[in-house]
Amino acid sequence: MGKFGVFLDGVLDFGYEEQKDGSEWSRELRSKSIEELDQEVKERTPDNQLELQEKTCQFIAQQVRRIEPELILDVATGRGMLLEKLAPITESSSQLVCVDLSPAVLKEVRKKTKNTNPRAKINYIACNAAALPFNDNCFDMAVSFFGVANMGASIVEGISEARRVLKPDGSFLNASLIIEQGSESYRLLGEYYGERAGRLIDFVLSSGFRESHKLAGFLDVRLEIIGESVLKRTSMICFLWKETGLLLG
Repeated sequence: MGKFGVFLDGVLDFGYEEQKDGSEWSRELRSKSIEELDQEVKERTPDNQLELQEKTCQFIAQQVRRIEPELILDVATGRGMLLEKLAPITESSSQLVCVDLSPAVLKEVRKKTKNTNPRAKINYIACNAAALPFNDNCFDMAVSFFGVANMGASIVEGISEARRVLKPDGSFLNASLIIEQGSESYRLLGEYYGERAGRLIDFVLSSGFRESHKLAGFLDVRLEIIGESVLKRTSMICFLWKETGLLLG
């Protein structure tokens, strides 16, 4: 928390390096626009996964509209897939803070969002989600769309930070891909990451996902199944953590 940020191109940058095992957005965006990158990712993603991603983003946005939080934290915004659904909400009541390690991707996402939702109330901060530059108990809600899983060895630290900055009655809605233990997908994931898999290999299991959040201090862990991919034997799950207050459903 001792770092100082520099404000440039609408992004407050705390100067962290992008992680090597995650998405290196600055490298990708040197040779293409954010729109070209979006299209490239879309073309290589199976249709059933695109459908599940869309359903999950819509689900989270619906819950945000229902709960009407005043201040929302989007953890690991990335290319802004979830942000596209949340930006219109911030034109009325809520305010959103987007964080990501990459100032490059935040800069491009900011420009894209200003074109589509010019009245949106959004701040962009390039920082480490495992060491957020915010005080305790300041956000009403935190959300994430695959961002936590991309934090690699810092998964639990990232979840703990989300817990720290949430108000006591705040909620954390987080989307992730869950893989069955013993499945072909689980085996391939282990082979791909090898010794680098760390906490991720447990995090993609429903039991590991629950345990990671309990270790981070979330007392009440609930899940909502958005859909399943039969061909890949994976399920996209949207999780809700809430200590107290209203239930989703």
